[in-house]
Amino acid sequence: MAAFPLAPLLALINNVFEIRLDAYKYTTQMRRPLGQVVRDIGIWYGILEGMTYLSVIFNVSSLCFCSIKNGMGGMGAHMNSCAYEYYRSIEENV
Repeated sequence: MAAFPLAPLLALINNVFEIRLDAYKYTTQMRRPLGQVVRDIGIWYGILEGMTYLSVIFNVSSLCFCSIKNGMGGMGAHMNSCAYEYYRSIEENV
């Protein structure tokens, strides 16, 4: 910055100009793509279904692991003990 003290000011002016030019271009020069009628969402259906099954398995295993580990039962005990374990592990790693 010592070589050219006006560089930050010129960079700011350039960025403001570029933002305004992009805003103009996006609002006047570009159009949304036209929608197409399709039968289904294709491969994404299988991906979302797999993620659903994995999330259920993960959540149930997390519930069972934390409840068994702490010797507590019930959802309230699970939430408190897991939150405590999570925050304690963060403090130990810092």
